[in-house]
Amino acid sequence: MHTKSLTAKPEGRYTLPWATAKCLRWAFASIVPPRIALIGFTFAQPFLISTTISYVDQPAAQQNHNAGLGLIAAASIIYTGIAVSHAL
Repeated sequence: MHTKSLTAKPEGRYTLPWATAKCLRWAFASIVPPRIALIGFTFAQPFLISTTISYVDQPAAQQNHNAGLGLIAAASIIYTGIAVSHAL
């Protein structure tokens, strides 16, 4: 009758890194959504700035009040999203 000893021997060369990655997979996975959100908000920022410059460049008679409010809302969403993504 063969019994295993109490001390475990590694099965291969990469057993420890594989076990570490397996134990921390949810910690590594929790990093991905905030990083993707940060990338999205960062890419949206230049579009917001160019749209705001185009809006301000128009004469006052042609400016749409709702478009101005939309730009304010978009700016608050983008910059709040960047701050929250950095915090997470």
